[in-house]
Amino acid sequence: MSDDRHRPAPEGVPDTPDPAGPAEPGAHATRDPGAQGDTAIDRPTASFGKALSWSYVLTTSRVAITLVISLVLARILGPEAFGLVAMGLAFVAFVELLVRQGMMPAIVQRPGLTPSHLDAAFWMTLGAAFVLTPIVLALSGWWAAVNDAPELGPLLRWLSILIVLKGLSVVQEAQIIRSLNFRVLAIRTSSATFVGGAAGIAAAVMGAGVWALVIQQLVTASLETALIWTMSEWRPRLRFQRNRAAELLGFSGTTALATLAVYLQKQADALLIGLFFGPLVTGLYRMAARLVGLGLEVASGALRSTFLPELSRFQDDREAFLDRTVEILRLSALLAIPLLGGLAAVSAPLLGLLGEDWLPAVHAVQLMAMLAALHSIAIFTGPILQADGQPGAFAWLTWVTGLLSVATLVGAGLLIPTTEAERTVTLLAAARTVVLGTGFVVIVVPVLSRRVGLSPRRLLGAVLPAMLAAAAGFAAVFAARDHGLPPWPQQPLLDLLASGGLAVVTMAGTLLVIEPKTREYWALARTKLSASKSPLN
Repeated sequence: MSDDRHRPAPEGVPDTPDPAGPAEPGAHATRDPGAQGDTAIDRPTASFGKALSWSYVLTTSRVAITLVISLVLARILGPEAFGLVAMGLAFVAFVELLVRQGMMPAIVQRPGLTPSHLDAAFWMTLGAAFVLTPIVLALSGWWAAVNDAPELGPLLRWLSILIVLKGLSVVQEAQIIRSLNFRVLAIRTSSATFVGGAAGIAAAVMGAGVWALVIQQLVTASLETALIWTMSEWRPRLRFQRNRAAELLGFSGTTALATLAVYLQKQADALLIGLFFGPLVTGLYRMAARLVGLGLEVASGALRSTFLPELSRFQDDREAFLDRTVEILRLSALLAIPLLGGLAAVSAPLLGLLGEDWLPAVHAVQLMAMLAALHSIAIFTGPILQADGQPGAFAWLTWVTGLLSVATLVGAGLLIPTTEAERTVTLLAAARTVVLGTGFVVIVVPVLSRRVGLSPRRLLGAVLPAMLAAAAGFAAVFAARDHGLPPWPQQPLLDLLASGGLAVVTMAGTLLVIEPKTREYWALARTKLSASKSPLN
């Protein structure tokens, strides 16, 4: 490399020491003794609070746009169209996992990252995408026949384009996460989600039917890829060092196994429910899961995105590691669990706005919200174990829970009779909530205790106030709707506003009484907001 001097980068883009690879904002380039002429990229000194603030902007804006777009498309298209596309996307998502190979966390976590690591990661990812995409094309007809849904084949062939598009952005996205530069991701994701959603809605209005959802996915992914290549100065070089690839695969291989297990938890439902019950039940179930997932993501997704790089800074200080972990888990619980309780409380009027076809999913939303409350803590298990240098523990733990999820769905598919959609989707949600909720208590909590030293008592103390507040909010709305004076509004929009308002007031009041940290966070947030900093800064 001929020049190691930094040159200034455009605002919001990581500084780049030379075209071979970037040094993150606040980082210093140092020589890596393991590679002749290769420059190691140190960890950033960027503020966690600033990164968290931008991560929340990223998550909140994307979730808000996604929610509005999903609701509009759901009202136009109905459950069956959503079910068909969900079945296709579940297949594509599995292949995307094979393409990524766990490279993103490997790049984020690696202490001695060099430009040659980035080159190796890029060419491995792109090569896998070009090998696996033709296989998906070849299997599309078979997958449609297995699901007894002939229209699924053409949908899957077009959706396979996503594999290459998303594979092209893995390295750049990992660099940005590592550098805690979430401003770039916020701009990219919000813009792409909005444009893709607008394209999907326009297509739906013009009568494209289920293809409107495919258009939405393709436009969003294309724009995301184009924007991240525009915003990142890093470009791959035509070089591939096998030793660098092996170093990444040593970590990413184990992480990829864990990610595959996460897929079993989050995407296998669309695969298996489609096989057992068809697109209608799949669409209802996936809409319930999407609403709950968006609520969880807006509350805890930003924290999780910044959690691994933040905790990695405390690897050598066990007490600081545990203190930071508990603090972030408490904040996640305070943000996520009351929100999920509120979502459960307003599920009936919310789905009523989409039309009568979606009302069979009401109880499924409520049950999934209960499970997601536990998941708002469980999602941090992976970053905790990875930051502590235990990706193998994360892998086997996630596989246990992933296989448990699959076994639950298969058992439900075999035992639940194919009757009315509402009964079927409710029983499916109930089965997963009971089994996976029990699994969290008897598997995840003991692992965090033994492997990391996070005691169950300390964990419970961090999350119990939020759970009590969520229960109070749901109970207040349930009581008011059934026995309210004056009579509760029956029009869905008014019902939604009244239910949501009552839930918010009840939960906020409960937290102010039983959780002192609520007042502390609120005071800090008001103080820091003027300085554009996070309460955790």
